[in-house]
Amino acid sequence: MGDDDREEAAFDDAAFGDAEGFEPLSGELRPEVRDLAEALRRLLKGSGKSRRQYAVCHHIGVSTVSRYLSGERIPDKHFLDGLMTSACKAHGREVSAALQGRMYRLHRDALLAEDPARYREQMASDRLEDAVLREEEAQLEIRELRRAAQGQKQQLWALESQLRQLKAAEQQERGLLRADPERHRMREEELEEACARLRDKVARLEKALEEAERERDAARTRCRELEAELAAQLAVDEALLRSNVNAMFINLSHRSQGLIEGQLSLLAELESREADPDRLESLFKLDHLATRMRRNCENLLVLAGDEPGRSWTQPVALVDVFRAAASEVEQYERIELTGVPTVEVVGRVVTDLVHLLAELFENATSFSSPQTKVKVTGHALPDGRVLIEIHDTGVGLSPEDLAEVNELLASPPPVDVPIARRMGLFLVARLSRRHGIRTQLGPSDTGGTTALVMLPIDAGEFVPEQPYVSHLDHGGGQLPTATAHLFTICDSGHLSIERPHP
Repeated sequence: MGDDDREEAAFDDAAFGDAEGFEPLSGELRPEVRDLAEALRRLLKGSGKSRRQYAVCHHIGVSTVSRYLSGERIPDKHFLDGLMTSACKAHGREVSAALQGRMYRLHRDALLAEDPARYREQMASDRLEDAVLREEEAQLEIRELRRAAQGQKQQLWALESQLRQLKAAEQQERGLLRADPERHRMREEELEEACARLRDKVARLEKALEEAERERDAARTRCRELEAELAAQLAVDEALLRSNVNAMFINLSHRSQGLIEGQLSLLAELESREADPDRLESLFKLDHLATRMRRNCENLLVLAGDEPGRSWTQPVALVDVFRAAASEVEQYERIELTGVPTVEVVGRVVTDLVHLLAELFENATSFSSPQTKVKVTGHALPDGRVLIEIHDTGVGLSPEDLAEVNELLASPPPVDVPIARRMGLFLVARLSRRHGIRTQLGPSDTGGTTALVMLPIDAGEFVPEQPYVSHLDHGGGQLPTATAHLFTICDSGHLSIERPHP
């Protein structure tokens, strides 16, 4: 142990002491984490502050400080630096290299034992920090060398000027027969020797300057390499985190779906046995609520990039797709279907299209007056595509907001916190991309907003004209009244029309 290490160890023991006064550390902590936690406790005790006082002074949560001191979490280096500075300042000292080195070593060991991914990230950050410091040091040395070389060159120029003046004076004096050859020769030799020494100094300085510039360039290159390495590591860690979160979403969704499907089955059984109109109405409301809850569970699957649990194998009439989507919306009675063509949607698209339309219906009913209708229509285009229009009479969107929304629909970004405020539209974008569906929002001619959904050619097909008994013929094409039915797509692959809704 060197003198600095011995001095720092003595200072640590005398000034910081032990970690008495803290609750015992868990026996399940790894030894490396325990060593770091004990060192942090000694530093806090040496600072003379309670954990609450330290948290307030350094703008950290008290619970966060407590977790660091208990070994539940490993702090970042910034916390270590602040704690070392606080402890040493309380004793009128600067943070020594020995103390800093020991704390950093404990920190690295704890990270390696507890969180290898974070350890790799920290090591990459440390290497980048070291490279940046080397670049800064090299740049500082370059500035100093340039100033020194410039000073030596100025001295050299002055001496060379004196030498030229001396030689000119010698020539003039010889012409006037008053020259002293020996005196001029000695003076010339002195000046030439001084010039030679200065030239040598300048040459060495320029050589050192070139070396410093090479070191600076190498440090800059290393910085770029380490930045790229750190960004690849962060990308890997981010991808792993996203994968874990997606797996969590999928697990939670499937669990919830199982419970909701059981709830729906129980409700269907209770509805079939119930004769009391009031209780039956309450059961219908619970049924509708559970249907909407199921859609929220499926949202988690969409966010995780997974396929929905429900599936549909046979083509389904577009009007039935509309009904199924409306059955998952809170204010379903405000949705009005008009002019729906006799088009069938291929089975592989049905489930996601129901979900997509339900999100748009929900959005339209939520952002328009409760006294207004949301009109939904469809058009079979000559080229085989199907255009769906959803009109509301809400306050509408500004051109800037429309541009932002349509950009999101065209190119959905990765899931993050800011996207949460438009999660429904994000889900629409994800589902649209999955099947090549084009979705766009625009201003409505009558005020409000119009959502346009263009199904690709392979998503729908014309069906022969046939007598069609519409369940929307109550009150001019409105959605179900007390004697109509909700449409849901079952796991068996059939469109269920089995639960009457008030």
